[in-house]
Amino acid sequence: MTHTTLTVDVIMSRELRTLNRAHTVKQALEALSGYDIRHVPVVEEDGVTLAGLVSDRDLREYTVPTLVQVRDPGQHAALLETPLDEVMRVGLLCVEPGDSVRAAIGVMLQYRVGAVPVVEPGTKRLCGILSYVDVLKLAAERL
Repeated sequence: MTHTTLTVDVIMSRELRTLNRAHTVKQALEALSGYDIRHVPVVEEDGVTLAGLVSDRDLREYTVPTLVQVRDPGQHAALLETPLDEVMRVGLLCVEPGDSVRAAIGVMLQYRVGAVPVVEPGTKRLCGILSYVDVLKLAAERL
């Protein structure tokens, strides 16, 4: 029985919802909720070069009202207008389409992340995202 290596491009999500640096926390929260996703890649103005990533976890502090926000709703509204450039994660761990799924899972487990952007080899050009949901779908198909 021959064993072929399953690569990231086979199971990654290709239909991406992206935002850019100028989008706001409010817009990111709306995208996460509206598309029922947990991670949004942030791209440069060209629309394809990866700049960062925002997750529901990164934005949690903007969704749970603090005492200050309850006392001053205007301050909370102002916080929601914070540009993603100020809250996104940078220096991301990325994988490439030809990487093995096993290696990508290893990266996700080692660094305790729920998703990794998929970039074209040797670039920051975004071509997909691999999340734990993609991995679970694969597991469900195979079990």
